[in-house]
Amino acid sequence: MRLSPPLIFTALASVVTAGAVIGGLMVIGSPGAQRARRLDAQRLTDLQAIASAVETFRSLRGRLPENLIILQQQQPTLRIADPVSTEPYGYTMNDTASYELCARFDTILSESRNGGDAASFWNHSQGKHCFALAVRR
Repeated sequence: MRLSPPLIFTALASVVTAGAVIGGLMVIGSPGAQRARRLDAQRLTDLQAIASAVETFRSLRGRLPENLIILQQQQPTLRIADPVSTEPYGYTMNDTASYELCARFDTILSESRNGGDAASFWNHSQGKHCFALAVRR
């Protein structure tokens, strides 16, 4: 039995395609892993926006906001809750100039970025993670 060239080509193309798909998934991760990273990136963006809003509030009012709802009343587009669970992000005032922001993350972010410790401040563990912040005086 002799295989025809079109059949050989089809079989070879199928093997190459399957290899490319498997290799791609190994490099970039599964769609679920990509979604988890994307959602964690959104959570970080939200926390960074909240930190900026706290900074603005403090500079205008001379004090930290009591809660995140006050910030959202002044900036209605500010997201103060997790995009999936809709649970509010954690906010705790420590004193007149320092506070913590907390969120629950699906992945670990421990990238080494150019810029050293300051640039990697937003690295986080999986699960609940809190960031200790202080407003500029």
